[in-house]
Amino acid sequence: MAASEPRGGRAPIEFQLKALTAPDCDAAVALALGAYEEFCAFKGGEELALAMWASLMASLADGRPRPAPGPGPGTARRSVAFEFKHGPDVIGLGILDLQPTPHEEAEAFIYLRADQRGRGAGSALLGMLDSWARSEGSPGVFFRVPPGAREAKNLGERNGYRARTLKMRRPEGS
Repeated sequence: MAASEPRGGRAPIEFQLKALTAPDCDAAVALALGAYEEFCAFKGGEELALAMWASLMASLADGRPRPAPGPGPGTARRSVAFEFKHGPDVIGLGILDLQPTPHEEAEAFIYLRADQRGRGAGSALLGMLDSWARSEGSPGVFFRVPPGAREAKNLGERNGYRARTLKMRRPEGS
């Protein structure tokens, strides 16, 4: 259980994080579909949307760690998905990709229903995911933001995150 920071004279809002299991995930999958569509609207967002979807599906599989991409035989990471609730309503989705070594940050994927943004819910969700990842031995979390996703960028900056890398690509056909 966590609460949002009071802002603009508003009282804090209580939130709850619940780990997802395959039989009990309809609301979260519906949110993930919404996230997929919203992310794909941004240039470069399709890659992020696909990564989020793959992590969600991996977390709902049978719970076995999956191989991590890149070098190193036998390395594995695991994904854990959470529904983010305000009262009985599922208002968001959080997914963590926990890395195989303890010195690597977990990748977080977060999504909130549009009607829940601007109330401190995103900060509460990000904080809860960071705390959970740290309890599992990770030094923290990072998340990706597609170019043009100003709300997501602002959320990160409000919570002390800074852009650390820029991915450069050559357009197809050039």
